[in-house]
Amino acid sequence: MKVNSSSSSIASGDAIDVLNAVAFIFLIMFTFVGNLLLLVALLGSRKLRHTANHFTLNLAVTSFLVAGTVMPLRVLSFINKELWASRPIMCEAYCTCFVLCCAVTVLALAVACLDRYLSVLNSHTYLKFVSSSYGTVGLIASCWLVSLVLALGPANFSVQHIHSTYDCKLIRIYQPIYIYSFVAVGVLIPVSFILLLHMGTIKKTVGRLRTVDIQNHGSKPKNLDSSESTSFTKEAQRARVIINISLSFILFWLPRCIFLLVDNSQRKSIHEVADGLTEILTYCFPASLPLLYATWSVEIKNVFVRMLCPFGVIRQRHDRERYRLVTPHRVAPLGSSQYT
Repeated sequence: MKVNSSSSSIASGDAIDVLNAVAFIFLIMFTFVGNLLLLVALLGSRKLRHTANHFTLNLAVTSFLVAGTVMPLRVLSFINKELWASRPIMCEAYCTCFVLCCAVTVLALAVACLDRYLSVLNSHTYLKFVSSSYGTVGLIASCWLVSLVLALGPANFSVQHIHSTYDCKLIRIYQPIYIYSFVAVGVLIPVSFILLLHMGTIKKTVGRLRTVDIQNHGSKPKNLDSSESTSFTKEAQRARVIINISLSFILFWLPRCIFLLVDNSQRKSIHEVADGLTEILTYCFPASLPLLYATWSVEIKNVFVRMLCPFGVIRQRHDRERYRLVTPHRVAPLGSSQYT
């Protein structure tokens, strides 16, 4: 009876590993294809070459890093446990890349939210003095540098420290106090900062649209010139996109952060099901990033449509060339009697 029960538990464990490996392979493929389209859209379209999309480009590159390092190592832990347990470097690479990608994403989103808040606060001044490609690239590079320090600095890569085991947690190369500090200070505090910036951005946007200059003109609305009003509308739309992307990140990553605070201790894993679900939910964010941008950003959505549906774009161009405006409310095809 004991032999049968142990063999059945091993078989069920293998089946779960196969299902997890298949799920991660689909996530890897979806992440690569979607973020490749996002990169092509950002680099190939002139309309998308503005400073706000530099942060989008950085998120796409980070998603590629997750799909190219973190998720394949996780798949390997499912399909070849002996190799995973005999090579401690795989656990080291998995943990450091996970911390690196998490820190880069959080810091980049926080900087992007600050950038959008400043653009909404005073869009005219922002476009003149604050918005700069070099400044944005410098901020993104600073995020990567800080993330590398957070991921590699406290790590213990000694072989004696990492025991041969199938289960690879952050506790294997990081001290428990650092894990708690990283999740609390490196993730939860920036997330709180992001939420505060979102509240400020929404407040400034609503206040700007309903501005009343009570001090100088009584109840007369304050008139903005057309150029400032147009630039503010664009900046407000881009700020709304960053708000939605950041909130999606919080929904995808917050359960994993809570689980790391609860489960990364000296004890054995207490919730294997919660571990798998929160991990898969975490990696759904880079996989769904292109869909999120296509849903909330009209600019990126239009570029995606032109890339994925070229026949419709060609047909629209053909119709525009075929018809020409005759009167303010009537059109006629080329070659008709009205042109002869």
